[in-house]
Amino acid sequence: MLRLADSSEAEYLEQIRVRASLASVTALGHSASEVPSELVELREAASDQRVVVHDVDGIVIGYSMVSAVEGGSAELAGLFVEIAARGQGRGEALCAAAIQVATDRGARVITVVGQPLAVTLYERVGFRSMGTITTLFGDGVLMRYDVATDGN
Repeated sequence: MLRLADSSEAEYLEQIRVRASLASVTALGHSASEVPSELVELREAASDQRVVVHDVDGIVIGYSMVSAVEGGSAELAGLFVEIAARGQGRGEALCAAAIQVATDRGARVITVVGQPLAVTLYERVGFRSMGTITTLFGDGVLMRYDVATDGN
């Protein structure tokens, strides 16, 4: 079940983010201690109803987070799924839910910086590659989603 997160869940969501990030971070030769905390941002975004969680039988197995919309643009600021829950379409569902949250708040363009392994997931929901960008942990792919308009 997809639902909006509660700010009281921020610490648990931060743990999911760290666990989900460890495999890629350590593969690049970095340690878990180099992963910066996003706890403050998670609390703020959850309070502002910008975090969607995927809840399976009362257990949160992933989340997506969007930035505040500014000038018609938003960023998919986080998409994390527990390793054991991957490969079942949950990341796509969370990504689509994040797009909906941003769109409902007035976003016309949504960007994300994804790991190269996540590009296919983002493409499946409509993002397109804009090139590479250097991140804290190596190259990322800058991607863009243009919200369709009906001409009104």
